[in-house]
Amino acid sequence: MVVLYLLETGLAGAWSIRNRRALAARGGVVEHRTEASAQLLLVSYLVGLALIEALLPSRPAPAQAGACLLLFACGQLLGAWAAWTLGDRWCRAIVTLPGSRRVTGGPYRFLRHPIYAATVAEWFALPGIGGHGWYGALAAVAAVFVLARRARVEDELLGGS
Repeated sequence: MVVLYLLETGLAGAWSIRNRRALAARGGVVEHRTEASAQLLLVSYLVGLALIEALLPSRPAPAQAGACLLLFACGQLLGAWAAWTLGDRWCRAIVTLPGSRRVTGGPYRFLRHPIYAATVAEWFALPGIGGHGWYGALAAVAAVFVLARRARVEDELLGGS
């Protein structure tokens, strides 16, 4: 499961880079205030998860693994829906595109930052599937702090409150 998530994260990173370059070519402005902390958190989470899975084998209770798998799948679906809604405007960086309006369709009708909610759910659930729920809880708390700051910066730049 971890390997598949690593693969997906790498593919999403490639898509993000492509979209970021295209947005920059259209006059998009990249905001760097939170970029380093978000990237450091992502890399730390992935490395930590891989190490824990390799060094601390565990047998989760079936109910725990099932509940975590369901939460992870919901996070994946929410994140995919949000990214699909943003289309070529989705990337991991905060990029403002002059003249464009804030996206309010799809999951953005219900949540201001659905991708961040999806990330917290995934990061909480994925380690729990393998019986390492403690790591998921720590990762989710760290993600909330970093992503809350990013959300404030995005809201400031996009004119939301």
